[in-house]
Amino acid sequence: MRKIGTRLVAWAQPLGLTLFTLSLVVYALTRLIGLEEFPIYFFTDEAVQTNLAADFIRDDFRNYSGVLFPTYFENDFLHNLSISVYVQIVPYLLFGKSIIVTRATSIFFAITAAVAIGLILKEIFNIRYWWVGTLFLSITPAWFLHSRTAFETALFVSLYTWFLYFYMVYRKRSPRALHLALLFGGLAFYSYSAGQLVVVGTGIFLLISDLRYHWENRRNSMIGLGVLVLLALPYLRFQLSFSGETYYHLRMLDSYWLWDISLSEKLSIFFDNYERGLNPGYWYSPNNNDLIRHLMKDYGHILKTTLPLAILGFLISVKSFRSSPHRATLVALLVSPLGGSIVGIGITRVLSFVIPAAILTALGFEAVARWIDRRITYTGTAILVFALLSYANVSMLQDALVNGPTWYRDYELGGMQYGARQVFAEVEDFVKYDPESRVFVSPTWTNGAHILQQFFLPDQPNVHMGNAGVYLLEMRDDLDESTVFVLTAAEYAEVMESEKVSVIKLERTVPYPDGRDGFYFVRMRYTEDAEDIFEEEREARQQPIIDEVLIEGQVVMIQHPLLDMGEVENIFDGDTFTMIRTYEANPVLIVLTFPEPRTISGLSLTTGTMDIILTVRLFDEEMDELITYDQDYIDLPNDPTVDLPFSQGSIEVSAIEVEILGLLEDPSAKIHIREISLY
Repeated sequence: MRKIGTRLVAWAQPLGLTLFTLSLVVYALTRLIGLEEFPIYFFTDEAVQTNLAADFIRDDFRNYSGVLFPTYFENDFLHNLSISVYVQIVPYLLFGKSIIVTRATSIFFAITAAVAIGLILKEIFNIRYWWVGTLFLSITPAWFLHSRTAFETALFVSLYTWFLYFYMVYRKRSPRALHLALLFGGLAFYSYSAGQLVVVGTGIFLLISDLRYHWENRRNSMIGLGVLVLLALPYLRFQLSFSGETYYHLRMLDSYWLWDISLSEKLSIFFDNYERGLNPGYWYSPNNNDLIRHLMKDYGHILKTTLPLAILGFLISVKSFRSSPHRATLVALLVSPLGGSIVGIGITRVLSFVIPAAILTALGFEAVARWIDRRITYTGTAILVFALLSYANVSMLQDALVNGPTWYRDYELGGMQYGARQVFAEVEDFVKYDPESRVFVSPTWTNGAHILQQFFLPDQPNVHMGNAGVYLLEMRDDLDESTVFVLTAAEYAEVMESEKVSVIKLERTVPYPDGRDGFYFVRMRYTEDAEDIFEEEREARQQPIIDEVLIEGQVVMIQHPLLDMGEVENIFDGDTFTMIRTYEANPVLIVLTFPEPRTISGLSLTTGTMDIILTVRLFDEEMDELITYDQDYIDLPNDPTVDLPFSQGSIEVSAIEVEILGLLEDPSAKIHIREISLY
């Protein structure tokens, strides 16, 4: 019996390694199978990674700002992409642009996260069922979905997992592993802007948590400090070059930290967000709060059936709080909502939660499994558990591929943003079929459609981004039978109902996953009555808009041209981030009539990027013109603020007329006005 037991133990040891290897195979297959089919969208945030990598090579290792080996790349006005671009360079050079290559590159790093989870459980926690962590992570719905994309959040979580692993190795057996922990922490920091607070928060808590150990290994810790300084240098370079970028990023995200509210209100919002990011209800129950393209229908972000095991693992870790690895796991759990709490909780911002959750779930399972092992052999239990978890992985994959396309039937901008691969493949085929036609692809169904065009059809001169809307707003000479529009269903319905155009031919359609026609290839022409209809509409647009606006506590009557973006209050709110855009007026004429005469001595104006001629006319109570000031402003910087002090000093006025002429190459370009301030 003793020999049999010895043989079983000897066989059980490599069994764990075998099951871990098989778990990685299951994990990899459930990521790579049907890679183009699920998620059903190929998002702009994925395509831009490879686009930037390609342009980086083309531009001799510089970004669009001309910076050599930049810390961050520009992503549509924001400098927020870094490591996720660099990792796409070699795959792009080897295989070019494709969905499979872009996503598979991200998946490679996601697979390494599964490896790191297994190593943490085996080498650090020394549990017998160390390989289950990989499978628990694999069937975490939020991770299942996002680890099949090229979103930078998945790369961040993968690098962050290695940061945790090497830190635990540093604490348990090898002080020199601290340097690798810092390296991967630095890479994680640069990989995703919302992850920066998670990395910094983790580092601060681990510094305090293990302060005595750091001091005992102070020589090694000082080397680590040097490594940390080196890792911080690229960020310092970036901040010195783009000092306002963090503020601009927060403004783009409408962070409440920049709202005009008290500090106590900001802290209240922060802690509400933070609590939600740790709430089991958010993680383990299906929710409708996140964008549907980040959800798997009827699934929680983490499988509800694993919650009891996670709670058990959490209690074990709390009980073992004196153990550094258990403390580190709890720290990773507690800091995971920090990035989302600054703006608002969303699964991409708090995705790192799934790593400590998988570790705790495995620890909880180990406790249960050890009780089961008293009644059933380890081998039998291990094989059964592996089979069940593998089946769960395969079932989730099957559900995603078969049912996922119709989980949500909003395929447009506010929903799944479906169609990148399908539409551009159809456009490519159409251009081959009819190379003489110009094709305009509507950009209204997805964010950053021009980025997708650059990804799929970068060198196709006959393909442009645009829709029929501009041809319905004004009569254009270039509408002929060689022009083809790719329209959404709503745009096609608008064209069919319009009295200005008639459809010559419906060339083809691209269906949605539920069978409905989603995109229409259309040729059209103007009707005989179109010119008269356009003229009537143009005359109507020339009529000024009369409104009221609050300026320095005073209700002022304002006359302004028709706007197509923003509210007129935006240019008097003291915030140059908000703005208006005129529909077609250039020059722009804005007239302010005050309820009571007021004294002013000058005016400052912030516009969009352009040179301008500014004319200001001042009127008395009888609306007689008192004086006119005008000034040319040439060679202005981006989004300039200009100042026009009145040379004759302060003057009491009842009305002021501000005329802004934009000196633009395109006379039909829109005029952006950010702020008008009287002083």
